Amino acid sequence: MNSVQFEQWVKDYDTFDLDYTQVDFPQVEMVYVSSHTRALKTADFIHCRYQISDLVREVDAKVFIKTSLTLPKWLWLVVTRIQWYFNISEGENRIDTVYRINQFLETCDLTKDMCIITHGFVMKTIIKALQNRGFYGKQEITPQNGKLYTFSNLATME
Repeated sequence: MNSVQFEQWVKDYDTFDLDYTQVDFPQVEMVYVSSHTRALKTADFIHCRYQISDLVREVDAKVFIKTSLTLPKWLWLVVTRIQWYFNISEGENRIDTVYRINQFLETCDLTKDMCIITHGFVMKTIIKALQNRGFYGKQEITPQNGKLYTFSNLATME
């Protein structure tokens, strides 16, 4: 893809068809859903009541160079995430994302059971923020679509 094609792919990504997997969705007191179409479709698929939050939206991938040169999609994605990590992104950077996720968690009652339907990349930031608040749970290097990840806090269970 050249830079124009990559930008178009990023725009189209949110509307791509999804393959749904049956998941035993737990009874929770609150469900928060990213405002991206993909997450909203997932929430509708599992028939739950939810609250939409821009604070748990995926970090948008941005082109790192305007070029007609064709590069593989994975390279576009890797470079944009490296720029995010080192806070040199044209769009939202890691500092911004961490701040946004902490803002979101500060609005939640973390003593109650809740579910967050969001995207893999931002999910890593949410998991790290929860761990910083004393939560623990099994995680994977790359979060999988259609998989439920559970995190608990011993202090709230007492």
